[in-house]
Amino acid sequence: MNIFNLLRWLLLFLPLLSSAQQVVTVAGQAGVSGTGDGNGAAARFHEPHAIAADRNGNVYVADRLNHKIRKISASGVVSTFAGNGTAGSTDGQGVNASFNEPWGIAADTAGNLYVSDTKSYKIRKIDPGGNVTTIAGTGVFGTTNGPVNTARFGFPSGIAVTKDGQTIYVADYNTHVIRRISGGQVSTMAGTVFVSGSADGAGSLATFDHPYGLTMLSNGNLIIADEWNCKIRMMTPAGVVSTLAGVGTPGSIDGTALSAYFNYPSGVATDTLGNIFITDVINSTIRKFNTVSGMVSTYAGTSGVSGSVDGTGPAARFNGPTGITYNPSRRNVYVADNNN
Repeated sequence: MNIFNLLRWLLLFLPLLSSAQQVVTVAGQAGVSGTGDGNGAAARFHEPHAIAADRNGNVYVADRLNHKIRKISASGVVSTFAGNGTAGSTDGQGVNASFNEPWGIAADTAGNLYVSDTKSYKIRKIDPGGNVTTIAGTGVFGTTNGPVNTARFGFPSGIAVTKDGQTIYVADYNTHVIRRISGGQVSTMAGTVFVSGSADGAGSLATFDHPYGLTMLSNGNLIIADEWNCKIRMMTPAGVVSTLAGVGTPGSIDGTALSAYFNYPSGVATDTLGNIFITDVINSTIRKFNTVSGMVSTYAGTSGVSGSVDGTGPAARFNGPTGITYNPSRRNVYVADNNN
């Protein structure tokens, strides 16, 4: 798979229940990587891994290899919101702060952003004014639970936050567990460190294999893209894990949830109706899981055919899409097309 090392942002126009979605590029140019801010195609990105939307219609990207957090305004203008572009873990205001390959980003309803600063092994917070602080992690790889200032993470990737920002969930990718940050404490909610598997169950009885993207349903349940298991999992606030969709073997078959096949799903997002949207990386498609009907379908793109073509439904082309978010103020799905 060719890596262009640039973001091609794609907008999937609603209505969400339609079978043919219109895909258009809103920022960046396929095949041209860089760091430049600007409007639409004039902007440049370098391997984005996650995106999040705020209630005002702004979209934020964890621009991984630029070590920055970028902002796309409701009018399509791209700017650097935080990060100086040099790998690091310095707190500070806006471009005075530094990140080291951020892989995950989430937003609460107050406009705060939460970032999995993956290779800094920290969880960072950016307030609406652009001030960056470290909220958990020492900066050293590890698996230690406890107070936020002594806890350690092992390659944090996906991140999700409750609306009030009081509870944060983190997918610890390389240690195969789901962590929680709440009340100044870090704990392991599900999985056992360094034990991979696909077992359902409560707490340490559950196992994952490189859990990646996270999103939350309105009832507080956490949706997990269990990447190497090729499954979509769910965890309750009590830490009980179940399999929502996926056989567990790489593939691209639509159908009922537990008979569907995914090929290394990485990102998940949910809309206000409870539909779950999935970036199916190796298939280069966007999949949709209708939680009411229990059916998985291909929402946009054609399995196994990569590219950078805008278009309707299966005529559109993606190349290793990773991040995905639902923007409720605009009623659109946004995709970070990583390899474009």
